[in-house]
Amino acid sequence: MRFKDIEIFGFGKLKNNIKIPFAKRVNVILAPNDKGKSTLLEAIFAMLYPFGDVKTDEGRKKRLRYKPWNADRYGGNITLSLDSGENYKIEKIISASPREDNVGVFKSMNGFWQQVQALKQDKYLGFLTGEHFLKVSRSVFEGLSIVRQFDVANLGESKKILDEIRSIVEMGKTGEGLLSALKKLQDKKTKIGALEKRGKRTISGSRQIRLEELKIEIENLDEQLKKSKELLFEKKKLEVVLVEKNSLLQQKIIPQEEALREELSGLIGVVQKEYDAISDMVKEMGLENLQNLRNYKNLLFELKIRFENKSESVQKIQSSLRNNTILIILSIMSVIIFSSLSVFLNVKEAKYGFAVFSLFMLLVSIYFLKIIRVDKKSILKLNKELEEFLENISKRSQELGVLESSDSIKGIEFHEDLWNSLLKELGVKDVEELELLWHKAQKNNQILNKVKDLDVQIKETNFDAAIDIDDLNRKIEIFKNSVFEKEKIQDDIKRIEGNIQVLEKTIENYFPQDDLTVLHTEELNLEEELKQINIYRQGLDLSVELLKQAGEELYFEVGPYINEFVNKYFQYLSSDYDFIRVNPDLGLHLKPLEHPECVNVEHLGKGMQTSLYLFLRFAIISIFAKGRNDSLPFILDETLNVLDDFSENRQRKFLELLIEVSSDYNIQWLYFTCQKHGQYLPIKKFLQDKGFLIREEVIGDFTILHGGENESEID
Repeated sequence: MRFKDIEIFGFGKLKNNIKIPFAKRVNVILAPNDKGKSTLLEAIFAMLYPFGDVKTDEGRKKRLRYKPWNADRYGGNITLSLDSGENYKIEKIISASPREDNVGVFKSMNGFWQQVQALKQDKYLGFLTGEHFLKVSRSVFEGLSIVRQFDVANLGESKKILDEIRSIVEMGKTGEGLLSALKKLQDKKTKIGALEKRGKRTISGSRQIRLEELKIEIENLDEQLKKSKELLFEKKKLEVVLVEKNSLLQQKIIPQEEALREELSGLIGVVQKEYDAISDMVKEMGLENLQNLRNYKNLLFELKIRFENKSESVQKIQSSLRNNTILIILSIMSVIIFSSLSVFLNVKEAKYGFAVFSLFMLLVSIYFLKIIRVDKKSILKLNKELEEFLENISKRSQELGVLESSDSIKGIEFHEDLWNSLLKELGVKDVEELELLWHKAQKNNQILNKVKDLDVQIKETNFDAAIDIDDLNRKIEIFKNSVFEKEKIQDDIKRIEGNIQVLEKTIENYFPQDDLTVLHTEELNLEEELKQINIYRQGLDLSVELLKQAGEELYFEVGPYINEFVNKYFQYLSSDYDFIRVNPDLGLHLKPLEHPECVNVEHLGKGMQTSLYLFLRFAIISIFAKGRNDSLPFILDETLNVLDDFSENRQRKFLELLIEVSSDYNIQWLYFTCQKHGQYLPIKKFLQDKGFLIREEVIGDFTILHGGENESEID
């Protein structure tokens, strides 16, 4: 497989819509520091594999780091050609997360790009196009195809070099070989510990301690649960009572109270209207005033009758006096007449007769005179009594508060006028009506005073029907009882709610913080886990043996091929040794010229060790290409910088090795450098000396050198 070109829509600092082609064989990309070489390499990976898992902090930072500086679209496309001859284009627009990235895969058919389905995908990371086409994960791709300057420079010694080579052979990745796996297995055994030992430092020991703690916790929780159940039952009873109280309050008491309140509002409005219609004098009148008025009316009635009787007697006596006066006048005139007749008549008999009759009339006159004297005395007496009556009425009127204090004695007509005026001012016809009105005012006032402290809105009304005060008082009492009962139930509800809250807090304190079922499950799981730990520990022991055996078998299988490969191409690295030998465990030994024995690679200089590391990487890539009938590109980032300069052929020899291997195994290689004179121009000269066709072009900040043995390799 080889890359044909990459087009950038927007990616970090790379210029927008830049398109960089790649030759089939050799590609040297030159750019100054901080102009985007590492960004371009990251863009290649981003087109092939899920880019920056947002579930990790590192992944989120990576997606943010490479957001375009001056472009709307984040992404690009890469075109690749398989060894089978099929050409594909992978286009990706990067979104908020890998699974939301818009990925399109196109296949070249008859000169046109037709979209095809990318089958391999992950539910979290989205489409795995690189794994679909290259058949390797990103980590394996990086471990096999890419060699960075710092990867080589940081190895430092032969042991690390061999460990890395073994890791790549075994796992396709760096740092994760059998030695690492064996160490991890041993670490796991140490962490697990022996079952018979206690202690928090080992998994088995901590599990045993936790199991014992769980048994104590479960016992304590059983007690707490028992107490909690009792409190919950009590709380449940209170909740039932609370529901009943709320139901009674909402369905009966409050509706009844509201209905009574509404009814009383209208009735009290009528009472208020009646009360307002009553004279203020009547409303302000006390019971004593009412009784005095009643007594005054009775007194006036009684004295009036007596006064009338006395007046009638006076009139009778006066009439008798007038009659008697007339009679006495007639009698005196008769005496005078008959006396004169007795004197002047000569008839003796007549004379004596008139004299006797005259005497009789004189006696009659005297009698009537006495009667007149008696009548006059009676009239004087009666007048005096009448005056006393009037004086008595005035005095009693003053005592009763009806009449103000006065020296003059008022006549009976005055008192009658006074009484009538008072009744008229009070708006009544008589004292009985006054009493009824007063009692009505008192009852209305009592009603209004009763409802002052009640939350009853008095409605204005035109209703004039009579109000049954007793019935109204009964309804007021019912309303008061209803309000009292409502307040009592509300207090009960608050009290019950308070008790429930106290119980809830108590239950919360008693209630197990951990679910007892969960603890029992954890207990069972721990017991099962301890059994599994024992089995797992035995499995680890077996795995160690199997891994060692698998490693030996793997080395036994791969070792001869690597031994053949290195001896075939070792001549390109050095002419100071007869041969190189690779042991079954991938240990390296070299036979120096004119030296009877092989020497371990540890005796070599660091430069030679580094060259051997790169050399062995070629061997592994060749194994990969041979095993899958399709090659991977070989990408080097300033790798030759750790070797000697080109003056004494160390780098030139390595380049010859690189050219030879890439030709034998159809491997495309990309070399990134920022050194124009130290790397780029020497490589260019080397290719020219080898007779390679050269094509250079400047794209953005990149100077790109394409090289190949013929035109087909640089097109």
